[in-house]
Amino acid sequence: MKTIILTAFAGMAASALAQPIDGVPTIFLEAPTQNWGAPMNVAFDTANNQYYSGGGGFSSNSAMVYDAAGNLLQDSSVPIDLRSFYYNPNTADLEAITFAAQGGGGNAGLHSIGLDGGGLYDGTTNIELGAVPGLIDSQTVPGYNAGADVLYSGAAGNSQVNVVSRASGSLNSSFNLDLSGGRANGTNTIGYDANEGWIIVADSNADQIHVFDTSGNFIGTSNIPQDIGGNWGFGYTNGQAFVFDNTRGGWQGYDIGAVPAPASLALLGLGGLVATRRRR
Repeated sequence: MKTIILTAFAGMAASALAQPIDGVPTIFLEAPTQNWGAPMNVAFDTANNQYYSGGGGFSSNSAMVYDAAGNLLQDSSVPIDLRSFYYNPNTADLEAITFAAQGGGGNAGLHSIGLDGGGLYDGTTNIELGAVPGLIDSQTVPGYNAGADVLYSGAAGNSQVNVVSRASGSLNSSFNLDLSGGRANGTNTIGYDANEGWIIVADSNADQIHVFDTSGNFIGTSNIPQDIGGNWGFGYTNGQAFVFDNTRGGWQGYDIGAVPAPASLALLGLGGLVATRRRR
């Protein structure tokens, strides 16, 4: 029993000491068709070990599936105006928040995404909540905390983050990000890292990613070696920040210092490099 307690404590201490590092490229998720108004975020399904991405702006938008190494498995579409993808281990579903989910109506709301036996899109969705009134606005791209079963909802240019019940869609609470010192919340996306308890936003003005705790206290900044453009095209999943590259047509992943490091770093032979940087 003593060994278990000490091991758990050591793990908690290591996690608490993690600090953001400047972005180290991981995998690239190609988006070949890009039939959308704008790219949204990226989700990782731990059951199928696959990534999911897509865009929004139309009633039906391009969406892709990738394996754990970032190889394109499916170039398809989803019949919703997508804003946020996330995997929900509590329901074992890939879920999505649509445009105008706050007010609901029509095809808006919180959807589960239809997948076949291999984890590929089957062209269907099911409305789980017809409205999610606790969201901050109609354009938000929330992050999901499966342990607390809540969504973190934010908006570009806004320091406020709403904490929303996934079960009911209602507002539980809110907090403000510490955006002093010229920091900015520059996209509609809120990322969440479950291992670190990090709230993550992108600063499109400075091409930086800022990290906070779940009370909004500032932890640190990661510099990203590419343009973070506008209100869209940012996400965080599976220990990586994903930034859409308009020139290459896809999402570039970055390790920004969360522990454990993304498994994709080992696939690229970069694990030792990141470990060295973290020890400094």
